[in-house]
Amino acid sequence: MSNEEELSTMAQRGVDTAKELSSSAFEKATRAAQASQGYFDHFCQQSKKLGGHSCATTKHYWNNVPLLRWSVYIFAAFLAIPLALFIGWIVITLGFVSTIAGTGVVVSEGFFGFCGLAVFLPTAGFFAFVAFIIACFAVLTWGGLQGTNIILSKLGIIDRKDLMEYSKQKAASAKGTLQSDYQQHSR
Repeated sequence: MSNEEELSTMAQRGVDTAKELSSSAFEKATRAAQASQGYFDHFCQQSKKLGGHSCATTKHYWNNVPLLRWSVYIFAAFLAIPLALFIGWIVITLGFVSTIAGTGVVVSEGFFGFCGLAVFLPTAGFFAFVAFIIACFAVLTWGGLQGTNIILSKLGIIDRKDLMEYSKQKAASAKGTLQSDYQQHSR
């Protein structure tokens, strides 16, 4: 026998052993599950039987021993007043504590909201002012360039048609570049 055949035979024996062990483990697990199911069913049956017996015994004594009923009713009547007072006390204290806590939350939220507003308003005002200055500068620059173009075209130094053609050509070439970039990326 060659070395490869020995390895193949050993591997086959290992696979067979693993199959036997797994089937044995599966059988043991199945038997354990069935046994535990049997124990659970037995426990449920015994619990039902014991519960039924306890219920029947209690019902028998309740119906046949008036002293037991009277004792329970008197006990419940004497407990009703302290229980009502206790529940009332819980409701009153819960309302009082909730009112104090709610007021505290509102006050603290108001304080922190005011602190946040005290930081936000100056910051927002500053940035709005800066944006307004930049927008005014951009509009004035654009207006100045347009005014300069008009004055220079009236003086005959530049031809406004050439300037407009140059702007159109520049826009068209930019559009063509964008279209060619789009076509290259869509492929």
